[in-house]
Amino acid sequence: MHANELLEQIGKKPLPPVLLFAPGTAAFGKEPWEPALAERAVERIIATHVDPGMRDMCLGVYHADESKPGEIVLEAQTLPFLVERRVLIVRNAARYNAMSGEKGSPLVPLIEYIESPSDTTLLILIADSVDKRKKLYKACLKGGAIV
Repeated sequence: MHANELLEQIGKKPLPPVLLFAPGTAAFGKEPWEPALAERAVERIIATHVDPGMRDMCLGVYHADESKPGEIVLEAQTLPFLVERRVLIVRNAARYNAMSGEKGSPLVPLIEYIESPSDTTLLILIADSVDKRKKLYKACLKGGAIV
């Protein structure tokens, strides 16, 4: 899905529980991936799904180079308090491309979560590069959407 398509859907249709913003090959006649479009989509998602008065309780922003995948999974599995849905944003998610998705890897809990995500959490991963051969990308295709 292209970022412009997602921008049109926000607030009109339910969003998938997992969104991976990453560059890809642009279809003929479409604009290539632009980080500014991804940021605009994330800002609109926050404006639509996060009540400003409850921001501290239902919005979490993480950086993949500072947060372990298991910590993000624990947050994503935690039920929201006083709100219908939580929004978790993971920036620099390209860092997880370097991790193996094999058994015993710290990335395994995140891959398992993405394949079977919680209905009460919207997980947004933002990556400036992605390897389509890795398990993380394939899990995002299965449990969510690639933008």
